[in-house]
Amino acid sequence: MGDYNVGGFKVQDVKNLVENFNNRLSRDGLEFTALDAKNQPVNFKINSISAGDPAVEIIRLDSDAVSAEAVKMGRTGSLLRQFWEPIKIYFFPGPHLKARL
Repeated sequence: MGDYNVGGFKVQDVKNLVENFNNRLSRDGLEFTALDAKNQPVNFKINSISAGDPAVEIIRLDSDAVSAEAVKMGRTGSLLRQFWEPIKIYFFPGPHLKARL
């Protein structure tokens, strides 16, 4: 998962990792850099919690779903699939990984 090797982790360990990420996300938000019309970088930040009353989480990872998927990866299917799936995700992190909104 990103820069974290979760090989050998139990589901609860991965869930704790994702919950820690969610806590950082709610505290720090997401920072982006984009290019403006003049090709100059523009930095902006999106807060993951609305400022209204009551506060609502706008961006959050589903720790149950992410941890189940991460632990399942490389442990199900044929030996060939167990070998290929992590390599595919590492080198081709594309449309097979979809965000759920």
